[in-house]
Amino acid sequence: MHEGAIVRSLFNIVESYRSKAELKEVHKVKAVIGELHQVVDEFMSMYFDFMKAEIEGFENAVLEIEKRYPVLRCDNCKETDILKEAVFTCSKCNSGRTEIIQGNELYVDSIEGC
Repeated sequence: MHEGAIVRSLFNIVESYRSKAELKEVHKVKAVIGELHQVVDEFMSMYFDFMKAEIEGFENAVLEIEKRYPVLRCDNCKETDILKEAVFTCSKCNSGRTEIIQGNELYVDSIEGC
C-alpha cells in the first residue's frame, strides 16, 4: 500500500510550512488526490491518525481528502469527457490524441492551525 508513503510525504510538506508560519499546532490538512492514484481514503485516514500521534503539534489534526475524477481532453475535437474506464480515446470522435487534464493531482491544498 502506497498510502503510508503518501501520508509521510504530506507530513513532511506540512511540517515545512508549519515551521515557516510558526504554527504551534495543526488543526486540519486538506489534500487533493486524483483518482488515477488509486488511493484508498480509509487507508489514508488510518495512516494519518497513526502517524500524527508521533509528531508534536499534530495530535488533534484531521485529514480532509478532496478527490478529483479523471477528465480527458481531445486534441482533435477539443471536447472533454470524464474517464470512466481505462480507454483513452475520445468518446465523441474516437481520436486517440487525448490528454489527461484532471485526475492525476496529488498535493496539499491547505493547512489550518494556530
